[in-house]
Amino acid sequence: MHDLLHGLALLGSQKQTKCLYQASRSLKKFPVEKCQGLRRISLIKNEITTADKSIPSPGLRTLLLWYNPNLKSISRQLFSKLRHLKVLDVSQTSIRSLPGSIAKLTHLKPLNLSRTKIEKLPSWLSALTNLLFLDVSWCENLTDLHSGVGEHQCMLHLNTEGCEKLEFLPVGISKLVSLRKLGQVVFKKNAANALQLMGLKGLTLLQQLSIIFSGSQGLIKEVFGEMTQMRKLFFQNSDDHALLLLPQEMSSMRRLEILHLHNCVMPAWISKLQNLVVLVLKGDHSANYLPLQKVPNLQRLTLLQNSNCTHFPAEFGMPPSFPKLESLIIQDFSVLESFHSLEVDSMPKLKYFHLQNCSQLKGLPQGLDKLESLQELKVIGIEACISDPQLQENGLYWTHFKEHNIKFSCE
Repeated sequence: MHDLLHGLALLGSQKQTKCLYQASRSLKKFPVEKCQGLRRISLIKNEITTADKSIPSPGLRTLLLWYNPNLKSISRQLFSKLRHLKVLDVSQTSIRSLPGSIAKLTHLKPLNLSRTKIEKLPSWLSALTNLLFLDVSWCENLTDLHSGVGEHQCMLHLNTEGCEKLEFLPVGISKLVSLRKLGQVVFKKNAANALQLMGLKGLTLLQQLSIIFSGSQGLIKEVFGEMTQMRKLFFQNSDDHALLLLPQEMSSMRRLEILHLHNCVMPAWISKLQNLVVLVLKGDHSANYLPLQKVPNLQRLTLLQNSNCTHFPAEFGMPPSFPKLESLIIQDFSVLESFHSLEVDSMPKLKYFHLQNCSQLKGLPQGLDKLESLQELKVIGIEACISDPQLQENGLYWTHFKEHNIKFSCE
């Protein structure tokens, strides 16, 4: 998607005489001599090793240097004349620090530093008061965000996903009242992190949050109760020895469209999420998934790692269960034994059905031939299904799948 959007943008910009586009040219040096009076420069996917000269384009608006893995440093001279720069992308390079001259780029809006070797963001970054998007995702050496992060009060997106050494957020995070997307943040069970988690309480406009959490239910209750604008939530309980019960107050997130829960008890209030489209439950160990069929607009359901569920509710196979479900994935259910038969008009829009590593499963559900929209069935690591006579040549399912051009694999 990154490449596609970039390509579409450049289709128009290449028609402009003030654009330099030299992607995938195996360039070793920054072509400063070709950068006179430009508005946009794209040097992506090259082998540039240094960027140490001033760019003679004071009107430059966009500079794209992503995927230059040999680029280890950027000198302060590079940005000395770029007072009007609005877009800067140095992701997927090997830079370890930022030159202080970036502090003068006060018009900068998106800053992409993802997958670099940066260890710490400098405090002077707070001078970028117009910054809307800051991406430091997968900066594996990053240990600290700058203390002045609260100065970016216009910021909409802050992406810290994959920053494993980043164990806390600055206190100023509470000032980012315009923030719409935050992730990934890690909160361990201690007083300092509890205080930082409380800093999220005022971010009531958040629409997307990815969080790894270890702590009490009461703390979650106080923080998440006001986040009514949430659209996407990725919530992982990092305590593998105790499932976390999510409080009733989180049901106020009525606009949720995508919900991933790891090591959490499946909440009873999930049936109240009228806009929920995608649901992933991992390690919830529920014995009964009956509330799921009451989620009216669910389109994609993924259930992973369960050691308690032996049977799914009979209602799963009865109309009007899952009226909009298109994809169903069930994987690593160690004690699952059987499904109830599927009736006509149950799961009427199901297109993709995936079963994997359910070692105790005695066979496929009866009534698969009644799933009128089914396009693909995939079964992996289930011995009883491999030997099911219905799947053998001229068997009931084999014949049905062949007649209706349904993709099928069993391995």
